[in-house]
Amino acid sequence: MQGRKFKIPGLKGRWETTLGKWAGKAAVVVQVVTALYDLYKSNSEEKAENERNRNASIQLYQAVEDVCATVKREYGNISEQVITQMIGLRIQALDDKIAKLTTEQGGYQSDYQSLLDSQTDLEQINY
Repeated sequence: MQGRKFKIPGLKGRWETTLGKWAGKAAVVVQVVTALYDLYKSNSEEKAENERNRNASIQLYQAVEDVCATVKREYGNISEQVITQMIGLRIQALDDKIAKLTTEQGGYQSDYQSLLDSQTDLEQINY
């Protein structure tokens, strides 16, 4: 009706009932267009939300991977230190034992050498 008042060509001189029929037919088209637009809008919003969720999941996964790698590296370093200390203590104990045995063996070696010398002396006496 406003278009007729402004004398828009095509609407000028049309009766109210004709304009009402046109509005009824146009309403269906407007509803279909708005429904399609609503579908498009909700689909694009859903895609954006899915992308945000995917990015959040990727960031969480990367954070977990970083934490796991750090824990693994630190656990490996600490384990290596503990093992090295324990092996070092055992090696030191074995070195001490070897040194003790070497010292004792030196005494036994000299005793053995004295015994061999005595045996040689006895053998010389017999002949």
